[in-house]
Amino acid sequence: MALLTMWTQAGFAPDSFWQQTPETFRAAMDGVAARLKAESEGAISTAWNTAAFVGAAMSKGGLKPLRQ
Repeated sequence: MALLTMWTQAGFAPDSFWQQTPETFRAAMDGVAARLKAESEGAISTAWNTAAFVGAAMSKGGLKPLRQ
């Protein structure tokens, strides 16, 4: 049952689990892992850029208004 739980936690329909082979299961889980890694790296990048923007805005002179 642990594999079925992993399958549904990854967002797949429970019924589709039973048609999987070990090879297709592994490919699906690898795809989910790659998607989650990319989402995580995107969130880290957004956080870093936000912090850099706030730091630039607070630095001496600050940022120029966007309309200039």
